[in-house]
Amino acid sequence: MKVLIYAPHSAIWVHAFPEALVAEALVQQGNDIVYVGCGRQFSRYCVAMSAFGLTYDSPVHEKENICRNCEKNKAFLRSEFGLNGPDIAGELSAEDTQHLEQVLETATPENYLSLTYSGIDVGRLALYEFLLNHKKNNLEITPGEWPAYKAALWNSLCSALASMKIIQREKPDAVITYNSFYSVNHVCCIAADNHSVPHYLLHAGANMAHRMETLTLSKGYAYNYITRNPVWDVYRAQPRSIEKFAVVTDHMLALFKATSVFVYSAPKSQEKVDLRQKFGISPQQKVIVATMSSHDERFAAVTIGVMPKDGTLVFPEQIDWIRALTSFVAGRQDLFLLIRVHPREFPNKRESVTSEYASKLQNLLVDLPENVKVNWPGDDISLYDLADIAGVFLNSRSTTGLEMSMLGLPVVVYSPDQLYSYPPDLNYTADTLEDYFLQIDRALTHGWDIEFARMAFRWGVFQYCHAVFDISESYGKELGRSLNLMQRAINKMTRNLIPLFEQRKDARCRAESLKDAKLISDFLKSGKSSVVEVRPEVLSESSLDQETAALRHEFGRIFAVLYPGKTQPLPGSLQAKMQAFINGD
Repeated sequence: MKVLIYAPHSAIWVHAFPEALVAEALVQQGNDIVYVGCGRQFSRYCVAMSAFGLTYDSPVHEKENICRNCEKNKAFLRSEFGLNGPDIAGELSAEDTQHLEQVLETATPENYLSLTYSGIDVGRLALYEFLLNHKKNNLEITPGEWPAYKAALWNSLCSALASMKIIQREKPDAVITYNSFYSVNHVCCIAADNHSVPHYLLHAGANMAHRMETLTLSKGYAYNYITRNPVWDVYRAQPRSIEKFAVVTDHMLALFKATSVFVYSAPKSQEKVDLRQKFGISPQQKVIVATMSSHDERFAAVTIGVMPKDGTLVFPEQIDWIRALTSFVAGRQDLFLLIRVHPREFPNKRESVTSEYASKLQNLLVDLPENVKVNWPGDDISLYDLADIAGVFLNSRSTTGLEMSMLGLPVVVYSPDQLYSYPPDLNYTADTLEDYFLQIDRALTHGWDIEFARMAFRWGVFQYCHAVFDISESYGKELGRSLNLMQRAINKMTRNLIPLFEQRKDARCRAESLKDAKLISDFLKSGKSSVVEVRPEVLSESSLDQETAALRHEFGRIFAVLYPGKTQPLPGSLQAKMQAFINGD
């Protein structure tokens, strides 16, 4: 089998090294690899530059430094792993470049969406990182934004022509690229589609504690590649072991720390916080927390066609949802609604931009009823502090719905459709306005239940253990790990004195072969959508009583981090409910 690995972003080592491990595993299983690099073709501005904090307006010498490091990493990987293949730059002649420049100049803010090249919607696909970087929720490009978009469009045009040449010449059986949502990678995938070649999305796992130790590899874009997988129906009916449950708990503990740039919540506070007093919630009121999602991420994914548009929803937009909730709670003095705005809408530890959607929210969330308050990102309140006082969580589209279920809290979502990165039936679902508010009352009446956590933990085992490939014997870098000033200084000095020190160390420490090497190769040859469809079936690993004992143990780990010390829990709080379960009461 010949596999083309489209790898133009070698500067991002935490992507490039796992990608090379997969390439090596495939070679060891008898496959041929065509390893495609960039060759400085995207020097105007690219994903790697963005990953290192540069903007389109950053100085040329800073961009050049990223290109230089990208070339060094690529050369090292090709040498160390024995990978061969062309560069995108090498595929484009002077005549090609001149032709593409002419195509680029035909684009305007008025017509760019309709721009195609050899049947590829380059004008639309070039938007992905641009929309995310600017946190946009519309497709109008201002004069000030236009140069940055044109750089993305240039990259997409170059990728389109180079990809077509390479695929036509090499005739691969499959294409793999790290995150095929990235515009230049997406263009390559469309070129593969046009030649009837299947393409696969490679990405780090979703477990925040073991993110770099696992890889997802799925056919197509597979936004919900496992949430609707029939194999899950088999797994959800089977108790799981304490060893597997521990992996789920590891993920939760990483979320509580919130050191990763991919975790937007503030870390769990170490001191007792009286949130009822802070927000003016009376002891008699039941607390509903409505967690909003990041609007621009979904908008970008829908715009480029990798995520379906919303079908018939109870609430067409999040703003409609918030308006309806506010009206509902205004007539219910027994309830108190906390609206939690997603931290990504404002500057955070990962991005410095305020979203366009944020201004809409600021205009909407004023003059609220006295029993409705907003938890803004600037409040610096952890989601897991809110969990202690919440009677129910109402989730828009974020992973919060899964995380709260893992803590045993009831969650209500407003669509049973494929809007989530986990099966929506782990929560209360509704498909009409009337039923939605009935589900809220049902969830409030039901309250905390270990069975919510049981099913969410089973999903966690499925997602974090069975739906990924394990590369932990060769890579396990913990992103977001805090280093003290001395450690940072030593690392910087080492990097300056020893070129590619980190890269050489990772390569030297890798195993001779991945234990999942054959599974990776077999998966590609199978043509299936996800690895769970080819992985040998995992039968029930424990009894229901043993699983309950495992849950009690894992809740003990969670409790120790959420509630350090021996503070007395308030009656009805999450702390009290978890403590009772741990003690077997």
